[in-house]
Amino acid sequence: MRMQGALRLAAVTALIGAGAPIAALAYDFTVPAGVPRQVWFSVSMNEDCSLMGEDVNRVVVAPEHGRATTRRAVVHPIFAATNPRHVCNTKSVTAPTIWYTPQAGYVGEDTMTVETIAAGGSSRTVTINIHVK
Repeated sequence: MRMQGALRLAAVTALIGAGAPIAALAYDFTVPAGVPRQVWFSVSMNEDCSLMGEDVNRVVVAPEHGRATTRRAVVHPIFAATNPRHVCNTKSVTAPTIWYTPQAGYVGEDTMTVETIAAGGSSRTVTINIHVK
């Protein structure tokens, strides 16, 4: 029964993600103990793969067992195959990112909340669940 609930939640999330801007989502990342890792990025692109402008990422709830930092870094977009911008996935772009660095010696769960304001004016809030191993 638990698996059906998880599948149902995934289907609802996929349907919401395919529609209008999303108010809140959650993402899971595994981070090696003691190693900083990029856990979020945001990029707004036109269909010709040019940038619409720069998105803004803000950490609105900081992690309890590590440090979140923002910086510009080279990323590859990850548009779904159904999005006309999926051809941009082969391009590298410099975009705002968020990195997580676990506290020294920490292993366990952590979380942070990030707000992204897209270049086009939409915004979304995401919860990032971090598994430090």
